[in-house]
Amino acid sequence: MRAPFGNIYQIFGRQSWEFYLNLLGYGTILTLTDKLRHSTRRTTRFSKLIESPQLFKSFIPIAFHVDYWDRLGWRDPFASGQHTQRQYHLGKIGQLASIYTPAFVIDGKEWRGFFEREAYPSTSEEKAGTLFVDIENRSLTATRPSPEDSLLFAAVLGVGFETQVKSGENRNRNLAQDFVAVWMSQSNSGSCELDRLK
Repeated sequence: MRAPFGNIYQIFGRQSWEFYLNLLGYGTILTLTDKLRHSTRRTTRFSKLIESPQLFKSFIPIAFHVDYWDRLGWRDPFASGQHTQRQYHLGKIGQLASIYTPAFVIDGKEWRGFFEREAYPSTSEEKAGTLFVDIENRSLTATRPSPEDSLLFAAVLGVGFETQVKSGENRNRNLAQDFVAVWMSQSNSGSCELDRLK
């Protein structure tokens, strides 16, 4: 079945929010995060985006949990070396000044307003066109009306997670998490296999 998602998936050339956690593209909030530190506890404010009427219309929040804090004794169940590599890559290409959590990248630029409790920046008004997505037999294919060189970033997001933290600054706290990247794939062919999803 082919579904035109219109504004929801106009992800090429649009604002990107990385919540490091992390992602590049459309009104995407990428966050790089962990579960051990006090400042990360405040990222639960990120979950309030689920109440926004603009969710998946003008922005897509994605939380990428990095694994470099796991060495402190408690493994973040959502952490991934792939997410950590993504954060280091963003540092290498100048989208992050340094490697830390929580880190936010919005529209390809580091955003530190979180620490000053600023409102999230508004999304880009730039139109990027429509992206069509086909999912059949655990295979995802994305096409654009006018094909051009581009990368496909596909992510499955989890919402409504709650985790009891066993160590670190948030020890013995239950932390809620939404928009967690539980699976991600990148392809320049416009398709990816969903075989890792069980």
